[in-house]
Amino acid sequence: MIIPHPTMNNKKAINLLELQINKIHDISMNREEWLNSTIPVLINIFPVSSSMKITQIRSINDAQNQITDISGKDKIDIRKRKAERYLRNYIEEIALLDVENRSDKIEDLFRSFVFWAILISAMLISFLGGLMLDSQEWGL
Repeated sequence: MIIPHPTMNNKKAINLLELQINKIHDISMNREEWLNSTIPVLINIFPVSSSMKITQIRSINDAQNQITDISGKDKIDIRKRKAERYLRNYIEEIALLDVENRSDKIEDLFRSFVFWAILISAMLISFLGGLMLDSQEWGL
């Protein structure tokens, strides 16, 4: 199990993804080696959405296997361009939305829970207060 890096910032995340883009074009690295080095990077950078991104990266090979009228080299080039495009999209995501942080999601959930607990408590107190006033008006 890989634990997300606690001090991941935008610059580090983007640098890691750019390194993975460079590895796409490294002729000494095969697809499996690239995947094995890219998956931990995605998990560290995107602790919340990494599984979706990993599935997306892994699906590149499946989509290209269905095309039969192009050469093997062309299929590889298409896969590489698609992988690079995905990683560049992830870089844009970081630039626009910031890096994911699992603890922020938990804090948001907790804040949401506190908000709803306070709101429900206020409504319950208001309802009970209304019942008490109503029963006093009727002399009950």
